[in-house]
Amino acid sequence: MASTRVHLSILGALLFLTSLAFLRRQTHPLTLALFDSSSARLPREPKLHFLLPATNSPYEFCKTLLTTLVNDYEPIVINWGSKARDSAARIEKIAGVHDYIVNNVTEEDDLVFMIDAFDIWIQQPPSVLVSKYLALAENRILIGADKACWPWVDECDMSVLPQSTLPAFVYGPGTDEGNVENNRYRYNRPQWVNSGTIIVPKSLILPLYVDLLNQTLTLPHIRDDQTIFTTIYYHENLNPPTLELHPTLAIDFESDLFQVLAHSEDDMSWVRGKTAIEHPLKGTGEERLLWNRVSGKLPLAIHFNGQAKKTLKLWWHKMWWSTGGEGSKEERVKVKNWVKAKARAGGVTVAEDGRWISWEKLGCEADPAIWGNEP
Repeated sequence: MASTRVHLSILGALLFLTSLAFLRRQTHPLTLALFDSSSARLPREPKLHFLLPATNSPYEFCKTLLTTLVNDYEPIVINWGSKARDSAARIEKIAGVHDYIVNNVTEEDDLVFMIDAFDIWIQQPPSVLVSKYLALAENRILIGADKACWPWVDECDMSVLPQSTLPAFVYGPGTDEGNVENNRYRYNRPQWVNSGTIIVPKSLILPLYVDLLNQTLTLPHIRDDQTIFTTIYYHENLNPPTLELHPTLAIDFESDLFQVLAHSEDDMSWVRGKTAIEHPLKGTGEERLLWNRVSGKLPLAIHFNGQAKKTLKLWWHKMWWSTGGEGSKEERVKVKNWVKAKARAGGVTVAEDGRWISWEKLGCEADPAIWGNEP
């Protein structure tokens, strides 16, 4: 028995040292090589519908919007101006998305990209989103991965759900042992559903939202679509998939597209890289971007959910659209002026009536914190 314990201790130590070596390699990147969209198969460039469920425009919405406009997205807001609250707001959100799909998404392979409107920043343009999606999960629903299952329901059971594709001991011997009692979620691998970021073709999202709408109408105790997505994911994985049928819902385990930030702040590093958009210093300037040093991936969307919301203000002034990049003072001013021009020329389209509302009319111009500190 003593010999067995010694062997297990040695094995645990070796696994811990291996995980530390893995993390150390991930902590000191060279200049970041971004995703090469030309390597993805694009039989037909699918149309992208970018939806922001939002009823009004507080400043956190303006921050989210700025990151999308800088990266050349064309946002469509759902349920703009609604006064609904609680369960009525939940039903209205799902109904609004459903109605937009029915009325505006024409091709079966058109893509719908939807994010929470108040706590997500975008780092890369639509071309990278579409290319990465086609490479990762074509013809499936791709959704963000969380380190905790919230709200906790029976369908959070990891004995049924697929395991993360990250190394089993990536955080050392305590990997995946976080729970409500010990609050060690930071050492969990992301492997639960988070509905704040989702991309899906029309062929899958229309039946999905018909089902979501039915469930919210018949199950008023459900707080939001998060629980419904968790339940769908669980039941799709109850039985092993066959070659003919695999689960439609896929999780972005390695945060390749979607970075769910709660309990993951320590996984992130600031790196310098060149974005895939055209700006005044394209080809010469380098931007400060958020990189996941554990998975080695540059996520497209950063979701400041849960306790990570405290970093919304702290990190805004570190991002390249706020600092103006990493060049000289003159270059930074040039980039920041370009960012301001992009925002002031942009706005949103209201799904329900097709109105276009400019950045200025949204009230986003009024907050000086949006632009960051002058260099």
